[in-house]
Amino acid sequence: MTKAAHRKIQLFLFALCVLICGFYYHYYKRNRELDVYRIQLWAELQSHSITKQEYWRLWDPKIKEWKESLSKCELLETLQVLVFLLSAANLIVYWQYKKRVLMVKAAS
Repeated sequence: MTKAAHRKIQLFLFALCVLICGFYYHYYKRNRELDVYRIQLWAELQSHSITKQEYWRLWDPKIKEWKESLSKCELLETLQVLVFLLSAANLIVYWQYKKRVLMVKAAS
């Protein structure tokens, strides 16, 4: 693996990581907004401003969206780890290539 190929792969992996992080931030932020909404509803329920039926009527439509955003966050976290491991593997392969080239130069 040449230095140029290594750099291109690392640049691609970095761009992929930035893209994944952007999506992760979007879904994480959405999940936190839904958490705040749920906590506000819970506070209203505890202060007896709303009934349990109203609480569930208001929260039920949001449950599916909340679960979807949470599962997407978990998937994106896994993808971030995968990209990190690919980047580390690329670096190791490059170091091995560089070590081999230096050994060949030293032998000749």
